[in-house]
Amino acid sequence: MIIDFKKYSSVRIGNEFEVLVLDQICDFDGFLIGGANNLLVSPKPKNIGILGDGFDFIQILDQNKDFIHLRIGCKTKSSKMYRFA
Repeated sequence: MIIDFKKYSSVRIGNEFEVLVLDQICDFDGFLIGGANNLLVSPKPKNIGILGDGFDFIQILDQNKDFIHLRIGCKTKSSKMYRFA
Protein backbone atom coordinates (compact mmCIF):
# COMPACT_ATOMS: atom_id res chain seq x y z
CA MET A 1 0.00 0.00 0.00
CA ILE A 2 1.23 3.51 -0.81
CA ILE A 3 0.79 6.17 1.90
CA ASP A 4 1.20 9.90 1.32
CA PHE A 5 2.75 10.93 4.64
CA LYS A 6 2.21 14.67 4.16
CA LYS A 7 -1.52 14.04 4.73
CA TYR A 8 -0.69 12.88 8.27
CA SER A 9 1.64 15.72 9.27
CA SER A 10 0.42 19.02 10.71
CA VAL A 11 3.24 20.77 8.83
CA ARG A 12 2.41 18.91 5.58
CA ILE A 13 5.89 17.47 5.10
CA GLY A 14 6.41 14.05 3.59
CA ASN A 15 6.37 11.91 0.49
CA GLU A 16 4.57 8.82 -0.72
CA PHE A 17 6.11 5.53 0.38
CA GLU A 18 5.30 1.85 0.18
CA VAL A 19 4.02 0.45 3.48
CA LEU A 20 3.45 -3.24 4.23
CA VAL A 21 -0.01 -4.04 5.65
CA LEU A 22 0.29 -6.77 8.29
CA ASP A 23 -2.93 -8.79 8.45
CA GLN A 24 -1.82 -11.41 10.96
CA ILE A 25 0.71 -11.97 13.72
CA CYS A 26 4.12 -12.54 12.15
CA ASP A 27 7.80 -11.77 12.46
CA PHE A 28 8.45 -8.33 10.99
CA ASP A 29 11.89 -6.78 10.74
CA GLY A 30 10.96 -3.13 10.38
CA PHE A 31 9.11 -0.21 11.93
CA LEU A 32 5.42 -0.41 12.81
CA ILE A 33 3.60 2.89 12.66
CA GLY A 34 0.22 3.68 14.14
CA GLY A 35 -1.97 6.47 12.81
CA ALA A 36 1.17 8.24 11.57
CA ASN A 37 0.08 11.55 13.11
CA ASN A 38 2.99 13.98 12.94
CA LEU A 39 5.40 11.26 11.91
CA LEU A 40 8.43 12.40 9.93
CA VAL A 41 9.83 9.74 7.61
CA SER A 42 13.31 9.79 6.09
CA PRO A 43 13.61 10.26 2.31
CA LYS A 44 14.60 6.59 1.95
CA PRO A 45 12.65 4.59 4.55
CA LYS A 46 13.07 0.83 4.85
CA ASN A 47 10.50 -1.70 6.03
CA ILE A 48 7.57 0.38 7.25
CA GLY A 49 4.50 -1.55 8.30
CA ILE A 50 0.98 -0.88 9.56
CA LEU A 51 -1.56 -3.21 11.11
CA GLY A 52 -4.40 -4.38 8.88
CA ASP A 53 -8.09 -4.45 9.74
CA GLY A 54 -7.74 -7.95 11.20
CA PHE A 55 -6.35 -6.26 14.32
CA ASP A 56 -9.45 -4.08 14.79
CA PHE A 57 -11.83 -6.14 16.93
CA ILE A 58 -13.51 -6.56 20.30
CA GLN A 59 -14.32 -10.10 21.44
CA ILE A 60 -16.18 -11.15 24.56
CA LEU A 61 -14.25 -14.10 25.97
CA ASP A 62 -16.26 -14.59 29.15
CA GLN A 63 -18.82 -12.73 31.19
CA ASN A 64 -21.02 -13.03 34.24
CA LYS A 65 -22.89 -10.59 36.45
CA ASP A 66 -19.64 -9.28 37.97
CA PHE A 67 -17.30 -8.89 34.99
CA ILE A 68 -16.74 -9.10 31.26
CA HIS A 69 -13.44 -10.51 29.99
CA LEU A 70 -12.57 -8.94 26.61
CA ARG A 71 -9.91 -9.36 23.97
CA ILE A 72 -9.29 -6.11 22.10
CA GLY A 73 -7.21 -5.88 18.94
CA CYS A 74 -4.25 -3.53 18.92
CA LYS A 75 -5.64 -1.48 15.99
CA THR A 76 -8.96 -0.85 17.77
CA LYS A 77 -9.58 2.86 18.28
CA SER A 78 -10.46 4.07 21.76
CA SER A 79 -13.73 5.56 20.43
CA LYS A 80 -14.84 2.05 19.41
CA MET A 81 -14.03 0.77 22.91
CA TYR A 82 -15.99 3.62 24.52
CA ARG A 83 -19.03 2.89 22.33
CA PHE A 84 -18.78 -0.80 23.22
CA ALA A 85 -18.78 -0.01 26.94
